[in-house]
Amino acid sequence: MNKRNRPTFTAEFRLEAAQLVTEKGYSIREAANAMGIGKSTISPNSQLTSKALTMAFEMRGRPKDLMFHSDQGSHYTSLQFRQLIWRYQMKQSMSRRGNCWDNSPMERFFRSYKTEWMPTIGYQSIVEAEHSIVNYILRYYNSVRPHTFNNGLTPNIAEDIYWKNSKSVAKVT
Repeated sequence: MNKRNRPTFTAEFRLEAAQLVTEKGYSIREAANAMGIGKSTISPNSQLTSKALTMAFEMRGRPKDLMFHSDQGSHYTSLQFRQLIWRYQMKQSMSRRGNCWDNSPMERFFRSYKTEWMPTIGYQSIVEAEHSIVNYILRYYNSVRPHTFNNGLTPNIAEDIYWKNSKSVAKVT
């Protein structure tokens, strides 16, 4: 298989594979089989997606009247994730199939992460990867890194200004 038609996998998928190898003692081949590599049903991890939503929801003080927008990925349509959306009383919105423009901010985020922070050789363990990713998002990307879209402000400062200058749509409890 040449480089051009080699499959690509999401960060969540790669983390799950690494976890099977490092924490559960699977061989590379066993992890590949367990995750369906080579089959047509490769799916990101709903548990990881749910954990990220919970973290964001809790960090913002459990706001009310939220809408969660995503693509139609299997981790967003899974029963586990939809139940979490229901529990948090959020409305779920999904883009149409093939509407990649909705996802361009996330694609840009992952590009920045890969070029600015992620080691070229990857991580030695799941714990190291989790620690590094959380540091990138919370301590650098949102707090220090200026964004052109925000007129050179960090996301945290831009969000603070937004909430100070607008009528609240989501009520923080």
